[in-house]
This record gives sequence, C-alpha cells and structure tokens, in this order.
Amino acid sequence: MSVQTTVPSPLARVADATPPWLGPALSLGGRAAGAALAISIAGNETYDRTQIYAVGVALLAVASLLIVRAPWLLLPLAEGAAAGVLFFSGAMLWSLTAGMLMSVAGVAALAGTLLKQRRAGHDPLPALVGFFGALGLSIAWVIVVALAVEG
Repeated sequence: MSVQTTVPSPLARVADATPPWLGPALSLGGRAAGAALAISIAGNETYDRTQIYAVGVALLAVASLLIVRAPWLLLPLAEGAAAGVLFFSGAMLWSLTAGMLMSVAGVAALAGTLLKQRRAGHDPLPALVGFFGALGLSIAWVIVVALAVEG
C-alpha cells in the first residue's frame, strides 16, 4: 500500500513562514509607491505623451487602493492588474530611474497580493490573471495615448 503525501508549494512555504501583516503591507505599499513614482514621472517629464501615460498608470494604481470591499475574486484581480500595470509600464519607461523603481513596486505589490491570497486560503490564479492581463492594458493605454495626444 502506498502512502501519498502532498508537498507544499514554494508559495505556500514562503507564505506560511512570513508574518501575517507582510502580504497586505507589500500589496498596499507596492501599489502606493508605484502610483507615487508614476506621478513623479508625470511631473518631471516634458514629453506630453509620457506625462499623460504616467498619469493614467497612477490613476489605475490609486483606484486599486480604493477597492476595500469586493467579492473575493474581484479584489485580487484588481490588485494583480494594478501590480501588472506598474510592472509593465515601468518596463516601458525603463530608461528612467523612476520607471525601474515602478517595475520593482509592481513586483512587490504582486508578491504581497499572492502572500495575502495564500494566507486567506484562496487561489492565487485571479491575481496572476490580473497581473499578466495588465500587459494588454498597458499596451492598449500606450496606443490610446499615442493616437490621441499630439507630440
């Protein structure tokens, strides 16, 4: 007779080894820092398209901070999407120090959201779908700004 044992995933091991406050702190802090960095980019750049792009990124990150009570599926999706927009937009603005830091903030926000989901006993998939779906949002926002804003 064979005995089956389940080995916890790396995410489960990390989440179980961290303090319970770390996930929410990383998630909120990463999104707040990313929004602040996007506002900084908007204020420091002279190129209109970059300014408007950065303001849109900041608004999305701030909007994700305002969602406090939502169905369990919607909140991690929104948090993951905000983290993804910060990460991918930071990658698009990588030539700027604030762009690099914005990508780091997006990774921190995603890590916090995943830790929070694990601690709550929820599936991390909605946060990951939001994160990777944000690549499409970021590209769509670039196209909208490029077509709508003159030089």
